[in-house]
Amino acid sequence: MAHNIVRAGFPLVVYDLLPHSMQALIAAGADLVAFSGGKAISGPQGSGILCGRRDLIMSAVLQNLDLDLDWEQWNPPADLIDKHRLPGLPTHGIGRTCKVGKETIVGLLVALERFAAESDDSRQRRWRQTLDELCALVPEVEFSLRLETVPRLALALPHARQACATLQNGSPAVHVDPSELHLGKILINPTCLQTSDLPALANALRGIMIDSPA
Repeated sequence: MAHNIVRAGFPLVVYDLLPHSMQALIAAGADLVAFSGGKAISGPQGSGILCGRRDLIMSAVLQNLDLDLDWEQWNPPADLIDKHRLPGLPTHGIGRTCKVGKETIVGLLVALERFAAESDDSRQRRWRQTLDELCALVPEVEFSLRLETVPRLALALPHARQACATLQNGSPAVHVDPSELHLGKILINPTCLQTSDLPALANALRGIMIDSPA
């Protein structure tokens, strides 16, 4: 899970953070924190959350406006946009073509409420249980467990790149984490895994082990 942090004009990317980390990052001095609405939150993939300085958030919001209203009709939330600082603003922001639909916004809010209702410990146990169930389905596969913010399974293979492509092009397609292919490893992230996915994933993993060169 990648999250963009901008401080003093320089964007940074931080991995394996959960949404509540945004407050800590802002308190540490980040001007803006952009967080994916998908991945750990399990919301719509086309959604996201932008947090940080009010003036910068206001600027971002303005770039997504398409105002067909008279100035007197426009009454944005005062805690989000200070209307009186913006006389003569352009009525069509450059980000309007990238707007997020109402359905996506509602989906993200529901997903965020569900995420916030679950504790970090409970989420970690759920993810760990999913990985344990997968390991039990393929005892012949030797995984190593990464106990990180999001636990992952690592599988070392002499043909990791080929195995990753085989999994992706299979039926059903299986997309593993390719970030350590250069180290000869594929990683399995439980964030989006459902229990119903595990048998198919186990069969796919068993297949690449059978096809593994000696």
